[in-house]
Amino acid sequence: AVKWFPTPTKGARARRMDIDENDVILVTLYRANAVAFFDTRAEKYTEYKRPGEWAAPYRAVTDKKGDVWVSTMSSDKVVRFTPSTGKSVEYMMPTETNMRSAFVDKRGDKPIFWVGSNHTAALVKVEPLE
Repeated sequence: AVKWFPTPTKGARARRMDIDENDVILVTLYRANAVAFFDTRAEKYTEYKRPGEWAAPYRAVTDKKGDVWVSTMSSDKVVRFTPSTGKSVEYMMPTETNMRSAFVDKRGDKPIFWVGSNHTAALVKVEPLE
């Protein structure tokens, strides 16, 4: 059987998902300028809209503290978002990037965010100072 679960915002254009150990799906909502968690057991979304400029979120991944790291296609910023507080930090990339896939290295004390830069044929590493 197939069961469809429309996104909270109609026409949001869901992109690239990750699934955690509790079967909760994290997905970006490209046209809604948001990310959403979908609890597969409760069959319920929790959506977080990004305030400010439209950034075309493309991929979201979590670190071991539960912060969400979002690659964006149009703002050249990586967004680190804390769902429990609603606060976010933006990291400006050194050049135009058009970020797509992303990865968070969770092995150390601090998360390290990796993303490919389509425009410069390079890898970008973001290490938070705090």
